[in-house]
Amino acid sequence: MNAQWGAYFQDNVTKQIVRYCPLHVGQQAIMDAKEARFLFFIVGKGGGKSTFAFLWLLKEIEKRPLGKFIICADSYNRLEQALLPEFLTHIKQTPFAGNWSQGKHVYTLATGGVVYVRSLDDCESVNGIHASAIVVDEGLLLKKEAWDILESRVVQQMGRILVTSTPYKGKRWAVDIIEQYKTGDRNYFVYQGGSIVNPSVSQDEIERQRQRLPRWKFEQDYLGLFSQPEGTIYPTIKECIVAPYQLPQGRIYAGIDIGHGGAPSSAIAGVLDQQNTLHVFYELYQRPEGQESSYLGFAKTLKQWHNKFFEATGRTVDRWYCDSATDTWKSLRRYRLPEDIGPSLNCRPAKKGSGSVEYGIDLLSARIQTGKLRLIKGMTPNLLVEAESYRYEVDEDNPSSNKIVGADHALDALRYLVMSIDRGK
Repeated sequence: MNAQWGAYFQDNVTKQIVRYCPLHVGQQAIMDAKEARFLFFIVGKGGGKSTFAFLWLLKEIEKRPLGKFIICADSYNRLEQALLPEFLTHIKQTPFAGNWSQGKHVYTLATGGVVYVRSLDDCESVNGIHASAIVVDEGLLLKKEAWDILESRVVQQMGRILVTSTPYKGKRWAVDIIEQYKTGDRNYFVYQGGSIVNPSVSQDEIERQRQRLPRWKFEQDYLGLFSQPEGTIYPTIKECIVAPYQLPQGRIYAGIDIGHGGAPSSAIAGVLDQQNTLHVFYELYQRPEGQESSYLGFAKTLKQWHNKFFEATGRTVDRWYCDSATDTWKSLRRYRLPEDIGPSLNCRPAKKGSGSVEYGIDLLSARIQTGKLRLIKGMTPNLLVEAESYRYEVDEDNPSSNKIVGADHALDALRYLVMSIDRGK
């Protein structure tokens, strides 16, 4: 069979349209665990969770075509990212194709069965549904209360629950279930593996992620291990310090973080050369003085430095990237001094991604670990001080949202800069 994975074709014998979905070893293990009622498919990113969840649910629907079923996650946004689109796209190609009600978040199957799509940020949303089967996306993010309610929803029908998830440290209820499985409780089945269990995942890409991510995050996201951050977020940033040298040619970019409520404001500037190395040569770190607002004093100092830099070198900062959560970048763009001799500050909103803090940390960590960030000695003292205490404080009640502690004004400025020049690479 030379069909591409997931492709539809007509069976030569039955003449029915079928989907070509050979299972990898982890998916097959879950399918074969027919005695277990509570199944946990814990794998790294790209491990085939969303597609498999649909295939598993389809098997359960085939067994009970008149049944009630639930697709759920800790939030509706998470459902819309993968599992719900997967379900709505592919259910159309099956004999169960029916009608989707966006307002009620209910899919009525052609056979009379019903699939309820629910967010468990409101656990009451599944009350009253006696389900034949439930699929939970990123289920290890759930609180114990939500898991207990899901178990109660399959009692009457002796239904089954499939949890697909990346591993997240700290959920005691999930750890207890895994221990029950290990001690031989046949109600449970757990498969845990890395992304590479999926043959379609590139080994080269896995190795690339190993090089660019912090160890704990790589272990969690790609090895499928219960790992968590320890210590500082940028433990090797001091290895980026280099002795002073003549700045290379290239475009100059800067990041800006405006402090609020008396907090410092900061700017970080660097040259991006043709080899994609960022040479950081300037740091401004300023607290408001007296009655002067944090913004006005900072803007004045920044503009004065830019004038002097232009006068001395003939070069300007091509773009300044500010926090896009406010309109400060617009004000800085218009800010002028009577003695201005250079161009205005070409400010833009920072190019943030989904989950912008973690996204920016990943990009900055990648530059540190691959040697693509250089900090000219003596030019970034506050940045280095902040990096020494910038760390995760693990929240065991919500391990996917590890709290970050420590001053981060210069670090945020650098993060905005790196996010904006590296996004999409």
